[in-house]
Amino acid sequence: GSQNSKTKTDGVIYFDLVIEQIDYIIKKIDEIVVENDVKTIAIESPSQGSFGSALGKLLVLYGDLKTYFENKEIEFIPYSPTAIKAFARELLPEEKRLTPDGKKVKMTKELMIEAAKSQAPEGWFNGLTKSGKNKGVEDAADTFCAGLKYIKENIK
Repeated sequence: GSQNSKTKTDGVIYFDLVIEQIDYIIKKIDEIVVENDVKTIAIESPSQGSFGSALGKLLVLYGDLKTYFENKEIEFIPYSPTAIKAFARELLPEEKRLTPDGKKVKMTKELMIEAAKSQAPEGWFNGLTKSGKNKGVEDAADTFCAGLKYIKENIK
């Protein structure tokens, strides 16, 4: 988080500069990549409709991640948020995929979490919440669906 945050959460690391935060994230990812001999990464790309102060940070992080993976010769597979939502919709029980008038249901954060949890190994989301110290279940659901989409489309 940013040192300028009005509220501070226990267990969160705060940085003076955005670049320090991004460097920290890249170093943590590098530890995981090396430890697990990662060859391919599937990721949700930033939304075309995003806006606000977080967008700039997100775009820089995304660009730095892309460069990092390319430099490590790791296959980088970006999926649009729309593609991930469409994939996740198909993970839902059939009766939840359509509205009463037969239109595709809008994939809310809650439905994304439900879809991901329906396919995830036991305990995958344990400890993650929507807010507070353990915030991250929404991002984890999106990430899980991106990875599962890649696996289902590319690994036989």
